Amino acid sequence: YDLKSEKESALILHPFACMDYALKRSADNKDDQIYEQIKTLINASKAVNGHFYTLWHNSSFSVLENWQGWKKHYAYIIRQAVS
Repeated sequence: YDLKSEKESALILHPFACMDYALKRSADNKDDQIYEQIKTLINASKAVNGHFYTLWHNSSFSVLENWQGWKKHYAYIIRQAVS
């Protein structure tokens, strides 16, 4: 809804269900906890025939700033989402 013009807008919002940094903070970098959280979120989206959107920063795919190994978590998301 466009508040200024007081009419409906064509804007569609797609909220994300998962973010790299949130996973990192909440799971203390423990793979099993990260994978469990990812599985839970994906299954919840599937249960309501929803879309699973995730937000990952470029740095998550690097080895800078303690992001070593996070590329595999993104690959896990892809595998779980399509299964």
